[in-house]
Amino acid sequence: MKFLFSLLAPVFLSQLLFGQITVTFVAPENNLVDTNIVQVKARVTPGEYELTSVVATIDNRSVTLINIGVYFQGNLSTSGLTIDSTYALTVTATDAMGNQGTATKNVIVDPPPKINIQFPVNHEVATPQLHIKAVANDNSDCSIAVHLQ
Repeated sequence: MKFLFSLLAPVFLSQLLFGQITVTFVAPENNLVDTNIVQVKARVTPGEYELTSVVATIDNRSVTLINIGVYFQGNLSTSGLTIDSTYALTVTATDAMGNQGTATKNVIVDPPPKINIQFPVNHEVATPQLHIKAVANDNSDCSIAVHLQ
């Protein structure tokens, strides 16, 4: 029995060490997603077998990442996700034998405020008494400041 174990242990150990797939995030760099499209980049170190897919997922939305040399990249839409909410962004790499490696990070979806300038109208000639009217909207309090230079 000892002999059999000493023969099989290196095989199982090599599968354990070389069969593992590691995934690490390159982007997004921080945990704040402030656009409707989040660019996902991940470094994937394959195990012993060829990778068959690398997929990024957020809230039941997914995209297959493409290999662009040093990492895998793709874009995920965050449009329609609840603002100021935390979501799990996951990248899963799968190889030809079905082995998987996964990286997960929590991200907060919070686009920046939108500013709508009502006056002056584009291409209007500015006079010494320039009137400015603007409106900003956001999911939290925001204000508008005008600085003349």
